[in-house]
Amino acid sequence: MKKLFAVSGLVCLCLCCLAATAAAKPVQTKVSIRAYPGGVFGYVSSTDTQACSADRQVRVYEQTGSGRDPKSDRRVGSDLAETSEDRFMWTVDTGESGRFYAGAPAANGCAAALSGTVEAATTPVLGGDQGPQYPVCGPYVSEGTSEICQFGQLYLSLEQEGPFSYCRFGSSSGNCPGDGFDAPYPWGVTFAGGHTRSRIYWQPEGSVRSVVIVSYAGKYPEGDGAAHLGGHLPSSNSDRFTVTDGFAQSDAGYPNGDHFFTPDLPGQGPGEVGGPLSFNFRNGSGTDAGAQLWVQGYLYLTH
Repeated sequence: MKKLFAVSGLVCLCLCCLAATAAAKPVQTKVSIRAYPGGVFGYVSSTDTQACSADRQVRVYEQTGSGRDPKSDRRVGSDLAETSEDRFMWTVDTGESGRFYAGAPAANGCAAALSGTVEAATTPVLGGDQGPQYPVCGPYVSEGTSEICQFGQLYLSLEQEGPFSYCRFGSSSGNCPGDGFDAPYPWGVTFAGGHTRSRIYWQPEGSVRSVVIVSYAGKYPEGDGAAHLGGHLPSSNSDRFTVTDGFAQSDAGYPNGDHFFTPDLPGQGPGEVGGPLSFNFRNGSGTDAGAQLWVQGYLYLTH
């Protein structure tokens, strides 16, 4: 009799475990989508990144009706979400204009997810026969319709760090003050139209070189920071400046203004739309203890 009760208890325990497993809710997943010239990209996020975000298949569809319908809409491509900075990014070349959305099918206890819908070219053509032109980066890009802005070119005329301390990017770490020119307000131009006072900081961070460029509203160091570009380069001799935290402060003061980043899409080079910013650092020579820096390209609004 005791053996029968023991077997019965074991069966009940197994059934309860199966019921609990069956009742477990799938892990919620989110898929985002954004456009770039010739394609779309986005990120997969979930509370279980290893099971539901890393290497998650994402399919892109062209929306033909008033709503999203993966069963009837044409599938134009797919990709696996791979690590990009601290997120999981996917990219798909559409090669054509249209309205597109992305979906991640349910898999391995992870819930299915659909993104919103975007136009193949989310940026307006602002004029001429030169193709898409983007608004100038600044504090108010988010008030327009474009997610991409043109950074133009920031030129920094840098001074030595201090007495007997040259400004050399080859050094493992350092910081140099200087004057900013050319780039849009407030990175290289003040509200009054003059040039900014700026400073660049760099140091090793794991396998990359961390870089922060700060532009000040007044004289350094008394003035407050008005804009910055923060990110990293693979090495001291690289021209690929990945921006993870760009900011332009509006006239209303901090923290008002727009934030930016570079997604570093596959195949996009430094200074190209979707690629890192182009970074050209030139050390001084001879008796010149200072340096020069040119930074240019395109930025994406951070959502």
